[in-house]
Amino acid sequence: MTQISDLILEDFQVEFNTRGQQVKALRSTDLVIKKDKITGIVGETGCGKSVLALGILGLLPNYAVVKGNIHYGNQNIQNLRKKEREKYLGKVFGYIPQNPSESLNPIRKIKNQIEESLNLIYKDKDDIENKARKLIESFGFEDIDRILNSYSFQLSGGMQQRVLTAIHIATNPYWLIADEPTKGLDKEVQKDIIEVFNRIKEQGIDSMIIITHDINLVKDFCDELIVMYSGEVIEIGSNIISEPMHPYTIGFFESLPENGMKPMIGKAPSPTEDIIGCRFYDRCKFVMDRCKVENPDLYHANSRKVRCFLYD
Repeated sequence: MTQISDLILEDFQVEFNTRGQQVKALRSTDLVIKKDKITGIVGETGCGKSVLALGILGLLPNYAVVKGNIHYGNQNIQNLRKKEREKYLGKVFGYIPQNPSESLNPIRKIKNQIEESLNLIYKDKDDIENKARKLIESFGFEDIDRILNSYSFQLSGGMQQRVLTAIHIATNPYWLIADEPTKGLDKEVQKDIIEVFNRIKEQGIDSMIIITHDINLVKDFCDELIVMYSGEVIEIGSNIISEPMHPYTIGFFESLPENGMKPMIGKAPSPTEDIIGCRFYDRCKFVMDRCKVENPDLYHANSRKVRCFLYD
């Protein structure tokens, strides 16, 4: 029987071969994402955050070249055949994709979309209808009948996000992965997302991965943070926002509007570009000769892991 477990990635990597070029979207990654924790993954656009999540879920396009292992309990997910994997992951994970307006079906009522998910675990029609009502109510909706009989385009962005979340936790998954849940939403609606995730916890889902640019969401809600840069995990820890250690993490936080938008010099290397040394060395004010010829490991430093020779 499947139980809640840590997610363990071993030498996990993803490449795309497009137009004769090898795009290394996610470089060799060894990572433990802990159960019963809310883990945020942050980094600039194109760093590999969403690729990591889609790789875990088995939702990458067919032309993706995926290597390495993902262990969940005593199961190596990568060894499962496609149909087995889809069935297995469907029980373990709920997934909230970007852009709720694009993920909800505009020509089907909300009621039908929620009941479709509930049909996977319940068979009695009355039971399914009651569960749908309770689920919508648990996300703070008051006019339940109106919401259930609405189409997605009749709802605001924040309401769509709550409905989409309800649909994806209807099957009682052990884990929830949310990809940019505040993207495209206005500031007021973004604040409501914290309440959405609190309601998810009330449903008994304590293990989550939240991929986001929204540092306020991470700061207010996440137990642990993973920072990515140019296809690599570069820092892992629980108090990174208040005490960043990797030079990129320091620069990334300083570049945010709430911190004065101090720009970092240079730009991230292309994912098609192989670099012998550290992938951040030409932007780093602490660069050493060693950084130009060796790629650092993730070193332990003050209950943190940091991919930087400063902590070797």
